[in-house]
Amino acid sequence: MIEFNSTVYAFMRSWYLPQRKDIPQQKDIWIAFPALRNGETFTLPHMKISMSAMMVIGDNRKIIKTLRASNVREIAPETMMNLQRLSFDVRLWENVNGEFPYDEMFEGGKITERYKKVASDSSAFLSITSEDPLYTHIRSQYGGRPCNCGK
Repeated sequence: MIEFNSTVYAFMRSWYLPQRKDIPQQKDIWIAFPALRNGETFTLPHMKISMSAMMVIGDNRKIIKTLRASNVREIAPETMMNLQRLSFDVRLWENVNGEFPYDEMFEGGKITERYKKVASDSSAFLSITSEDPLYTHIRSQYGGRPCNCGK
């Protein structure tokens, strides 16, 4: 068994969440995943977490992934505290329920079913906006701006 020594916070769309009564069902959600950290590198328990998340932040406050990232790569301590407070914690869930259902989370057919329940068309799948206030704050503070090259 792997001994995780860190936590990574990923902002995920609702269609990635397994449909279980003990997992919060909301539109978009911050999830605290256990991670293995070696220096500035994080290894996650499932390879699809990073590629499916809209934003990923390490417990060292560094932004690992965001769309159109700016040069500022570390979030403020108070923002990190809010992130820790608001996130669904996979480790706590596993203490009560056993291994988290990562395979179910990323199973293609189930993602499609869950997506059809919450989205009316394909534009939601490609959108980088969210109604989540914390994600919106972090994105506005640390996300990049559209290129105005040549103007």
